Amino acid sequence: MIEYHRPDKFNGYAISGTPADCVKIAIKALAKEPDIIVSGINHGSNTATNVLIPVRSQRYRRNYLGIPSIASSLLSFDHKADASYAAEFTARLAKTVMEKGLPADTLLNVNIPALKNQK
Repeated sequence: MIEYHRPDKFNGYAISGTPADCVKIAIKALAKEPDIIVSGINHGSNTATNVLIPVRSQRYRRNYLGIPSIASSLLSFDHKADASYAAEFTARLAKTVMEKGLPADTLLNVNIPALKNQK
């Protein structure tokens, strides 16, 4: 785990590993009881066999830790694709999950089109 600094202030930590590894380290070392975990926005949809990685990570977070969590992916592998709509949608979704919760044993894996934010 490496501290990440912007020019004049601490900004967070950089952790190398799978999403599940990062969540485990964050919960054990950094955050005592997070209200929600949001991973992503990663490029490329979580479909077909690729869906197994976030589902395993989601299952660990939800079933073993009991923390509502969202895995958010952009439906584009183009790293220059506009993710502003996906970011806004994911923020609204996280707010809704915080307010209403999720059913037990729910795995929330969201694939979002690469659209420009209309705001």
